[in-house]
Amino acid sequence: MTLSLKSGFSSDGRRALLLTADRATVYQWRGGEIAAGFVFGADEHGLEQFGRYLSQTANEPLYVLADLVEEEYRQDSIPHVRGADRRAVLQRKQARLFRGTSYCHALVQGREPEGRRDDRVLLTALVKPELVAPWIEQIAAHRIALAGILSLPILSGQLLPAIGAGGANVLLVTLHGSGGLRQTFFRDRQFKLSRLVPLPRSGTTPIGGYLLGELDKLRRYLSSLGLLAANVPLQIYILAHGDWLEAIASRCRDTEDERYLLVDVADVGRKLGVSGALTTPYCDLLFAQVLLAKPPRNHYARREQMRYFSLYRARVGLFAASIAVLLAGAGWGGFGLLEGLSYQRQAVMARQQADYYQARNEVARRGLPPTPAEPRDIRAAVDLVAELRRSKVTPLPLLRTLSAALEGNDAIDLDRIDWRGSADATARADRVPSASGSPCGAASGAGIVCQTAEVTGRVNGFAGDPRGTSLQVDRFAAALRAAPRVRAVTITRWPVDTRPSANLSGEVAPTAAGAPSTFTLQVVFEHGNDAG
Repeated sequence: MTLSLKSGFSSDGRRALLLTADRATVYQWRGGEIAAGFVFGADEHGLEQFGRYLSQTANEPLYVLADLVEEEYRQDSIPHVRGADRRAVLQRKQARLFRGTSYCHALVQGREPEGRRDDRVLLTALVKPELVAPWIEQIAAHRIALAGILSLPILSGQLLPAIGAGGANVLLVTLHGSGGLRQTFFRDRQFKLSRLVPLPRSGTTPIGGYLLGELDKLRRYLSSLGLLAANVPLQIYILAHGDWLEAIASRCRDTEDERYLLVDVADVGRKLGVSGALTTPYCDLLFAQVLLAKPPRNHYARREQMRYFSLYRARVGLFAASIAVLLAGAGWGGFGLLEGLSYQRQAVMARQQADYYQARNEVARRGLPPTPAEPRDIRAAVDLVAELRRSKVTPLPLLRTLSAALEGNDAIDLDRIDWRGSADATARADRVPSASGSPCGAASGAGIVCQTAEVTGRVNGFAGDPRGTSLQVDRFAAALRAAPRVRAVTITRWPVDTRPSANLSGEVAPTAAGAPSTFTLQVVFEHGNDAG
């Protein structure tokens, strides 16, 4: 026996161990094709070789397909319950019917038509677990992913569509390389029972006569159990090939109760997708193909025996998820890269356009006449005028009042006016406090708008005359107080403080001729809504 080296991880690879009474055959599935691998004898030497095979090959899922005489079938009924209750009822039934084995399975096959309408179940079991246990122990010892222990008779139901069997009474007859003749009965496509008998050695007994004799025994047994549907012939499908198929066909004669349909194994293999032509009358490869092409659910394996298969499936799931995440990340990264390149090109184009328009603006600006102010200052002034026009409160009345107070007083020049007024024409004047902290317009009625202005100016022509300078400021303040709507005028900064309470400090130095003296006034002005 030649063993292959361990291969890399593959989620596609799987294999089947066809277990019979005298041998075990491994079938390998890879790339959608099946091939026979190794054959091991059902003895200590065969088990040792099987262990070497498991240790030197990849840990791919392994299905055990049991084709044994020691498999029993019992028809029964249970109450129509579900979930844990059904499992409990089935376990009690199996423990009573099949003592000494844990390899039990149940097939629910409809309900009784009358009474409580109990569930009809077919209970099956491998009644000699010692035929299976050594192989399962080898699989567990090498931590191989056991995907399930399956019954070949139950699995044979998946051959019916390939051979076109669909009658009420169907008997499937198959030949096997281990020297077995298996007869499996289906009622309305539901598996009922199967019988395995040894085949005679080639050349010792005519195969046709021997097969018909065994069929007659099974037919009488089915009649005694009442499994045959009344008034419906028994359709007997016999799978064989070559000389054996011809020998069997020569002995088969249809009657009112029996119809013989002979099927070539090679034709069935082609329908199932078996690679290469089948040249033997045996159906072992057909069952392995059915099993590995579309694996069914487990029949006999216990949960703890399949723990490595659960880990294998988790590994495959994580591997697939990591590949999906990797592809998604690569796709998203590629999309982000393309989007970044697009934004980069747009930024370059935007810079080029900005440089172009800036150059055009500079050229146009050189052709304009000179202005006394920068364009941004002109824009700010235009925006301010527009804002004032939108407002119901303007500084124009206050400016007119300041202008009237300055008439005939050439010694005072104003440098800065900080104006503040309420933008809400309906607000009361007492809501806007003056700079001095007292409310303005408190005695006025509704519709009066309060304005305050901080006026900064200078007195010219009184250098060296502090009293004359202060007198000019005081005269300007008095003129403002006498103006209509002026609520208060406060001198917050004198050119020179000449009050008796004021303290003088610093050095006494002559003031330069013509040097201005700065002062600041706080003016509170009341402007009615009807003022223009």
